[in-house]
Amino acid sequence: MFILTALVAALPAVSVAAGDLQPPPYESRGDREYERYYDEPDGPRAGIFADLEFYGRWRHVHAYGWVWQPFVEIGWRPFQYGHWVWTEFGWMWASYEPFGWATYHYGYWDYDFRLGWIWIPDYEWSPCRVQWVFYDDYVCWAPMAPRGVYFGYPWSSTRFNVWISVPVYHFTDVNVGRHRVKPPRFKSDYGAKTVYRAPERDLVERYEGRKIREMPVEFKRAEKDGRELRRVVLPREQERVVERYRRETPSQERAMYGQRNEALQRERIPQSQRLEAKQRAPESGKVTGEKQRSKAPPAEKSDKSKSSGKSKKSRGDR
Repeated sequence: MFILTALVAALPAVSVAAGDLQPPPYESRGDREYERYYDEPDGPRAGIFADLEFYGRWRHVHAYGWVWQPFVEIGWRPFQYGHWVWTEFGWMWASYEPFGWATYHYGYWDYDFRLGWIWIPDYEWSPCRVQWVFYDDYVCWAPMAPRGVYFGYPWSSTRFNVWISVPVYHFTDVNVGRHRVKPPRFKSDYGAKTVYRAPERDLVERYEGRKIREMPVEFKRAEKDGRELRRVVLPREQERVVERYRRETPSQERAMYGQRNEALQRERIPQSQRLEAKQRAPESGKVTGEKQRSKAPPAEKSDKSKSSGKSKKSRGDR
């Protein structure tokens, strides 16, 4: 007992400052997305999400079943290339990526350290499948994670931070991902100001100093295998913005989309047509060769030039 008391007395005193306090515990939004799990997803090249095969590949993961892996460059993250618009459903994400109609309005995202970002299908439409944090004049959002997956805090000092944080006054800018910043460290006085939901429309209007009008939303509906699929139809002015910035997405992404598209088109050509094309290839080469020979100067002229050259050479020798 005497030895234990001496050891405790020898320990240095530690004082905890107010700034060193840990941030408040994470409060779930309580949405039903966190409570339910997706049902049977579509397999590769099947179902209502079959168009995604042009921009990625389907893989089977033990934890989720069939998931979709996009063809993107290193450093890419979901909900980065696009902008926010206010609708009757609240804030909606207008994506500049051709697969955004599905992956940002349906399903969940997770990061696999072997595959990278993967999308888990689901069939419930939402204006934006994200989770929100608002603190210290910053709006932060991250993809909606599947049940049991936790992305941490926006201010976490982890090596891989999935959150996109922008100042509130840039929240409705086009191509909002370019304003992404490294958020400041969490302070103890943020606790009362931290909100785990989307920012209110009037709050954003006060920060930006302008009125934000509501954008009308229309849907193009389709049904397959007993499931309804919604595609958002943007107004013409918004569609122009999307098309403009879609061309400015990273070149590597566009190249991958094109390569994948061409490869799939080749796969869909019937084998009989491919064999006929191979058989026609040598014949077309012969035709082009004949055309090239016909364009060449006549043989007589070439002979005359050769004879004149010889005569000039003989005169010089004389």
